[in-house]
Amino acid sequence: MTSPLPIAQGDEGPSVVALQVALAALGIYSGESSGVFDESTHEAVMQFQSGSGLDPAGVVDSETWSALGSQPFESSEITQLPEDEFPAAARVLETPDDPDAYLELLGIDPSGLDDDVA
Repeated sequence: MTSPLPIAQGDEGPSVVALQVALAALGIYSGESSGVFDESTHEAVMQFQSGSGLDPAGVVDSETWSALGSQPFESSEITQLPEDEFPAAARVLETPDDPDAYLELLGIDPSGLDDDVA
């Protein structure tokens, strides 16, 4: 597989979606998983890198992917991504219509949560 690394602000595509999903699963990114490496994605990457002891340059290189516990992938692989290769994306892809199941996969007990949005 040809590696799409490095990924930086202004880049677009499925690897950016995977990055955004991984950062969101860690609670670092709260934006839309749009596939566009925008300013909020850049800030989340720098926050992750800083918290992981990496150079907070905001550019996703192989060291950053490794720290995320993931591997970059090509668009042809987006629906065939093995769970052990990129667990955060696999969890989202497996349970998009069942938020309780997704929360349980993340280790959160949804039984005490209120479904009403204030």
